Amino acid sequence: MIAPLSLLLIAPPIIAAFLLARAAMPRWRPAMVMLLCAMSAVPLAGAWIVAAEVGGAGPKLLSLSAILLGSIALVAGFGLVERALGGSKDDPA
Repeated sequence: MIAPLSLLLIAPPIIAAFLLARAAMPRWRPAMVMLLCAMSAVPLAGAWIVAAEVGGAGPKLLSLSAILLGSIALVAGFGLVERALGGSKDDPA
């Protein structure tokens, strides 16, 4: 019963961040996209960790995989944003 409630609390900020990143000026867009990457990876990892609080060996393994996958998602998201913006001609420097 907790999962639908947490989804209702998590989804609106993520949608708002996505719309804000799309509407941002090109100069602010990299920061907004990085914020969106962080916001989309952290709640997923948190939800898996909370779901694993039930107990037993299976949920503990699930929580470990949640931490691992959440960390990979954060690092990969920031790396992909940097790579995508590396060829950008928006910066005059």
